Amino acid sequence: MIYTTNPVTGWKVAGNMSSSEITTLAKPILDRTIIVIAASIVIGALLVGLMILSISRPLNRLMKGAERISRGI
Repeated sequence: MIYTTNPVTGWKVAGNMSSSEITTLAKPILDRTIIVIAASIVIGALLVGLMILSISRPLNRLMKGAERISRGI
């Protein structure tokens, strides 16, 4: 049970909710939160993968060029 005091009258106002009501009302929020978190993880993983590729491709080309130079080609 939760109660609050009305600042104008000074009366105490109380409320009562069953846990099944709270669960029912919170379920859509939980579902949407899980979807947003999953989408964020997927998008983040894709961005990290693209960043890794954008760094590793030029490094691989540089290594191949250095090998050719070391062989005198």
